[in-house]
Amino acid sequence: MKRKSLLKEFGVVPIAVLLLLGYLIVAPLQSLLAQGGISNKSESSRAFGGRGSERRVEGRQPPKAPPSLTSSALQGIMAQLGKTAPGATYAKLTPAQPSVVNRGALVFVDADIVETGESYALYEIHFERNPRQGHMMLWLNSAANRSYLIDCAVSGLSIQTDPKAPGGISGVGAAFEVMGPDGTTQTTTFAGTSGQHLVFPLNTTTAGWYPFRITGAGMFWAIYSCEVKSL
Repeated sequence: MKRKSLLKEFGVVPIAVLLLLGYLIVAPLQSLLAQGGISNKSESSRAFGGRGSERRVEGRQPPKAPPSLTSSALQGIMAQLGKTAPGATYAKLTPAQPSVVNRGALVFVDADIVETGESYALYEIHFERNPRQGHMMLWLNSAANRSYLIDCAVSGLSIQTDPKAPGGISGVGAAFEVMGPDGTTQTTTFAGTSGQHLVFPLNTTTAGWYPFRITGAGMFWAIYSCEVKSL
């Protein structure tokens, strides 16, 4: 009589086979762990030390933010708009506080630095790319039939040919373009390189969010704040 195999006789997998299958499963997992695919080791927390120092501002530093608009400058703007005086502040947005819930937000697109401690966003022009590249989006949320005065504090530096200046060039103010919600644009060129004010009104017709795209042209430009007042 031929002896039947254990597997056929009893339906039992021999122990040696089970051990072999277990090795084939565990060995690749151990190899994966050894190669760093999965870490099963936990490092203890490290206590960092050192000495305190002055906080360092990274990259180029723009000029200081300009002071608020003077009363006479504000009165001149109000006269052009046929108004007497602005109302209360609706929202003040800065790189340090870029949003006010359900009122407004700043979005910095391709900025070189957004310094929330010093509260400025800096854009530098890289000539190997599009000379007008980064921009800032100002979003305002409003009810229908409202009017606002928007005041954005900015600065910028451009260059021009100047035979009397060292190297044949001198620094001048940058040009700023504001594109409104309807696609129309306003361009303002400043003579000086110190902080200036971009001022423009908004008249809403329907409730919703209104976008403004602000772009500077020059060697670099910075934006410090956008204050929105009701009219």
